[in-house]
Amino acid sequence: MLSARLDKAGFPEIEVGHGLGLMGALRLGSAAAATDAEYIDAARASVKQARLGVFAIPGIATPASVVDAARRGIDILKIGVVAGKVDHGEAMVKLCRDNGVVPCVFFMQSSLVPADVLADNAASAAKWGCARVYVVDSAGFMMPHDVSGYVSAIRARADVAVGFHGHNNLHMAMANVVAAIVAGADSIDCTLRGLGRSSGNPQSEAVALVLSRLGYRTGIDIPAAIQAADEVIGTRFPGCGNAGIDLAVGFAGLHSRFVDDVNRIAEQYGLPPIDLLLAVGERGQATDRIETLIEIARSVRSPKFQAAQ
Repeated sequence: MLSARLDKAGFPEIEVGHGLGLMGALRLGSAAAATDAEYIDAARASVKQARLGVFAIPGIATPASVVDAARRGIDILKIGVVAGKVDHGEAMVKLCRDNGVVPCVFFMQSSLVPADVLADNAASAAKWGCARVYVVDSAGFMMPHDVSGYVSAIRARADVAVGFHGHNNLHMAMANVVAAIVAGADSIDCTLRGLGRSSGNPQSEAVALVLSRLGYRTGIDIPAAIQAADEVIGTRFPGCGNAGIDLAVGFAGLHSRFVDDVNRIAEQYGLPPIDLLLAVGERGQATDRIETLIEIARSVRSPKFQAAQ
C-alpha cells in the first residue's frame, strides 16, 4: 500500500481521502474508489510512524463525519475555508480539539485577499486553537514574492505554524516552495509525481532533492520515495511529473547523455543507477567526468557487491 511505503520512507505526515475531503464524494456526487472510512482504515492499519491526516470543508463535511474520522484514528484534520471568509471554521476547530485531533486551517484561494487580511485570518485561527495555518495557491497564480509576503505577514501577526500548499499551473510550484521555506514556513504539501488537481502540486521527490541541495535535512529516504513514485504513480499515470531517473540526473548535475554510462557503471559496481546518481549529487558539484562516476561507485558500492568479491 502506498501509505505504508510513504511511512517507511520517512514522510512525517500522510493525508488520505477524497480531493474534496470528508463527505466530498457522497454529498457532491464526485466519484471515489472507496469510502472515507475505507481510506482512513486502510491507511491507519499501515501507517506506524507518520501522523495521518484528512481534509474537510465545513458545509460539505458534517460534524458526525469528523467525529467518525477521529474515532478511526486520524491525527490531523485540515479544515478548508475560503480566505477572507473564515469564521465558519471555528466550530470545526473546536470539534477537532474536543475529539483529540490536531486542527489545521487551510485558507483556500489565499490570493483573493491581501497579505495583511490573510494574516488577520491566521490570528483568528490561532485564537480558536488551530495548530497550523496554510497559505494556499489554489489557482497556481502566485509568484515567489507573493508567497514570501503571505508567509512573512502571518509570521509577524500570528503565533501559529505556517504551511504552504501550491499548484503548478504556471510551473512556479517549486520556486514557491523554496520561497515559503525561506520565509519561515514549517510545512509543505506535496504529492508523488506531482499528482493533483489541475496542473498538480509540488512533486514530493523533487521537493526532497531541492531541499537537500539547499542544505535542509528532511529525513526522507529519497530512493524509497522515488521508487514508490515510479512504481505506483508512474505506472498508473504515465507522463505525470518527472521520472525518478530525470530527477536524479538533475540532482547529480550530470547531462542526460551520460545515463547509459551511469547504468553500465552502476551494474558493474552492484548499485541501483539512481543510488549512484544521488551519491554523485551529494558532492554538490556538477560533473561530466566518467572517472568521477567510477570513483564514487567504488566508494558507495553495496555490501552485497562487496561480499561477492
